Amino acid sequence: MNQSALLSRFITISVFFIFGLGMSIGNGYSIGAAILLLTSIFFYIQQYKAKLLVSLSAQDKWLIALCIIYPLAAIVSLLITGDNIRQFDRPIRLLLSIPIFYLIFRQGLSRKALFLSLAIGGICIGGVALYQVHILHLDRAHGNTVAIQFGNIGVLIGMLSCIAIFFVPSQLSYKKGLQCLLLLGCLGGCCASILSGSRGGWPAIIIAIVLLMIYFNKVKWQHLSVAAAIAVAVGTYIYYSPDNYIHQRIQESISEVVHYKPNTNSSATNSSVGARLEMWRLSMKLIAERPILGWGKDGYLAQMQEFANRGETTQLVSSFGHPHNDLINAQVKQGILGGLTLLGLYLIPLCLFASHRKSANQAVRFYSIAGVLVVLSYILFGLTQAFLRHNNGMMYYVLFITLFWGGLRHAEAQLSNQK
Repeated sequence: MNQSALLSRFITISVFFIFGLGMSIGNGYSIGAAILLLTSIFFYIQQYKAKLLVSLSAQDKWLIALCIIYPLAAIVSLLITGDNIRQFDRPIRLLLSIPIFYLIFRQGLSRKALFLSLAIGGICIGGVALYQVHILHLDRAHGNTVAIQFGNIGVLIGMLSCIAIFFVPSQLSYKKGLQCLLLLGCLGGCCASILSGSRGGWPAIIIAIVLLMIYFNKVKWQHLSVAAAIAVAVGTYIYYSPDNYIHQRIQESISEVVHYKPNTNSSATNSSVGARLEMWRLSMKLIAERPILGWGKDGYLAQMQEFANRGETTQLVSSFGHPHNDLINAQVKQGILGGLTLLGLYLIPLCLFASHRKSANQAVRFYSIAGVLVVLSYILFGLTQAFLRHNNGMMYYVLFITLFWGGLRHAEAQLSNQK
């Protein structure tokens, strides 16, 4: 087996651990990421010694600059606020993703292996959710993590599986079989999201549908009308069906918003939605006091406890380590530097992926729509949860962006070589 084939084998194994088993077995995604990182470092060193390194495009340099600036900003924030160095653990993942991007850019990423891994991942996540809820009789499926992370990553893998259905290479002899597996993966991911009760991730399904409509602008309006009518009918049935779990969760959200009152120690304030509204309200007060430098994690916790001691909020609200919103969390703890770098973490990849949406190449178009879906979904997830604060949240974001952008750039390079 030559070196290129061996590298491809390691990449395929890594992708399977990350997307196929990542959320179904403990730290599956970490195993895949570790294999990928070691392989990429070996490849980069070898390329450097052989003087085979290739120049990068301006867009590549934007992404690499982001991967350097984001962790540097985290270090500056730590020095200012005096927080524990452990807070640097998640930002450094971006720095480590640079050699991984270069490996995928030069070596490529098998779409067949990626699609199969996504399908298996969605099926496994759905299976875990069904087992935990219907066999173990848990109230909410959570896999090996917390319910929100499990459900949101599950629905994202499900929607990526859905999109992949439309991009399975036509020359594959087992095209129909792979599409059926991807459909099951889509259903499994949605099942995990629903059974986890993570309401904040459900709109990701709408994002995926809208993106498909934008990217496939040649779809007949008659077909879209039929699909829209079916979606409305199913949605109406789900919403008004008695004893329906989704209906119950939506009704709970509405009730919690209606009954929420600030500065009160009530069940509505301590509810899921009420507590978030209270944390956001108090965090905005803290941001107004220190908009430039922020409070740091320890300062944030101390101030929230002070609010509770003065009777301005409940002990439950003060007990959370973050305000359940990524942007507010970054701004209140790291100040303007944290807020701007987080916006960059969203907007730079979003613009890079979106700029390739009109490509005639199927591989480039898939990675473009997949990258846009990932970024928009993470923005959505971050509205009601500090999603990037969790290890799996940050790891998956970095891996999604790195692998998809590397795959896109490799596909472009192949097109250039063919001309």
